[in-house]
Amino acid sequence: MEFGPSAYENSSRGYGFYLRDNVTLGRFSFLLGLRAETQSVYDASGEKIWSWGLGDFLSPRASAAFDILGDGKNVLKFSVGRFVNPISNGTLWIFNTTPGQQFRQYLWQGPSEVTSAQLAEPSNWFFVFEQGSSMPCSLDPGLKPDGTTKYLLEFDRQIGKNWALKLRGVRATSKNLVEDLVLYDPTVEGSLRWAYANFELKRRDYKAIEFELNGQIADRIVVNASYTWSQAKGTNPGQGERSSWTSQWGSGYEMGIFGDRPDVPEGAPEKELYDYLYSGLGGRGVGDEGWYGFLPYSVDHMAKLLAIYRAPLGMTLSLGGEFLSGYHWEKRGLIPGYGMYSAFIEGRGVRTTPAHAYFDLAAEKEFSLGGGRALGFGFNIYNLLNSQKPVSYIHEDIELFGQVWGRQLPRWFQFKVSLRF
Repeated sequence: MEFGPSAYENSSRGYGFYLRDNVTLGRFSFLLGLRAETQSVYDASGEKIWSWGLGDFLSPRASAAFDILGDGKNVLKFSVGRFVNPISNGTLWIFNTTPGQQFRQYLWQGPSEVTSAQLAEPSNWFFVFEQGSSMPCSLDPGLKPDGTTKYLLEFDRQIGKNWALKLRGVRATSKNLVEDLVLYDPTVEGSLRWAYANFELKRRDYKAIEFELNGQIADRIVVNASYTWSQAKGTNPGQGERSSWTSQWGSGYEMGIFGDRPDVPEGAPEKELYDYLYSGLGGRGVGDEGWYGFLPYSVDHMAKLLAIYRAPLGMTLSLGGEFLSGYHWEKRGLIPGYGMYSAFIEGRGVRTTPAHAYFDLAAEKEFSLGGGRALGFGFNIYNLLNSQKPVSYIHEDIELFGQVWGRQLPRWFQFKVSLRF
């Protein structure tokens, strides 16, 4: 590959507002809210690329609570909201005259036995395409900012004097998310162009059932226990995603390599080459090619426990524990055009790491120094049972595939001294 100069000096500006109101009618309580803003985005030379108005960012949200028996001890809640966010400047470089990642890509077509002189011979290299000013980028005139719709249904119950129970159902969906697509266009140099658009295959969804119990025993022990069943699925996590553990390149939130396989028609002279280079990246007209599935932070079952004991002599002891049923992962295949293992050849998230758990123990004691000051001493023991289960593996489809990449941290101790004033 041959790299050129880069420019990321993009900017944006806009304004926004937020309204909220609370209403109580007998046993019913309502909260209504509305947020909206505007955004204009500019390239590195200060020229406006596009603008979004208040209507593009309208984000209403509402919640209702019903006191079932009128005694404040059994409350049913429902909430729904739309959350729309401005675009980040880091994705706008594709519209600049000097792009943020400008390079030319070549494939070796010379002899298998290579000398220094042959490496320098231009005829031994086959030009594939140039990502830069020669690869145009079109803006979808109907482009809309990314948004998420969230729903929550919750039941709260007070049990006796010192205990409270919460049961929640959560659902969140995001679809037609922004992406830079690579499209086949025989009218331009290299027959490839970018299109910045809402990609119908780029999406995320989350659903969960949560149980939480809080209480107190004999004025000395405070307990918080919870359990969550959840599924987080999508074509892209809502964050950056490297192509592999050792790679520094991959996909961002609003732009990445998903959608970079062009849909080349049968009979086109470039079809065999482009299918070889970019197969596995998904694209418009191609499909998601296994990108939709369990996301890397998805955990099917998670249980947590926190217990705090107010011991004699002013000491405080606390025990925290967590159980996870394992993280989702998958085998990654090679994308020759990018030289990265980014293809989901088995599907995303079809494998799961082993279940693992840990417990942390802490003890603290404070001594009053008068005048509102106190000297504290304490120690923590992390991973008390010294569990070191694997939490990640090598994903690449190579000889090292499946070997452990990371484990839980081993048991370790921490001593601390604090001064409060």
